[in-house]
Amino acid sequence: LRAHGLSDDPSSYAAIESPPAVEGEVTKVKDNKLVQLSIGSDDGLVPGHEFYLFRTKPRAEYIGKIKILSVDPDQAVGQVIGSTIQGKKIQEGDLVSSTIRPRG
Repeated sequence: LRAHGLSDDPSSYAAIESPPAVEGEVTKVKDNKLVQLSIGSDDGLVPGHEFYLFRTKPRAEYIGKIKILSVDPDQAVGQVIGSTIQGKKIQEGDLVSSTIRPRG
């Protein structure tokens, strides 16, 4: 790795892996750009992971994607990638997931 100018520190590549199959909830929202989540490093999150942001009530709708900026054992902070779909406002209680699965 070093011969090609790349870091040999494994922690610098941790976020390259796909995030674990987990779901969490938005616990705080700031300026419709930053969100605090109910999941963190204890759930396998590391900075750089990306999650889908959606809500299920009153009807299921996709809101956008977030990228994890920082993690603590039981919470994380993420930032919206780009903007939300149609400018939708993120709300406490919205959900995040590493995958989008059909409901069944």
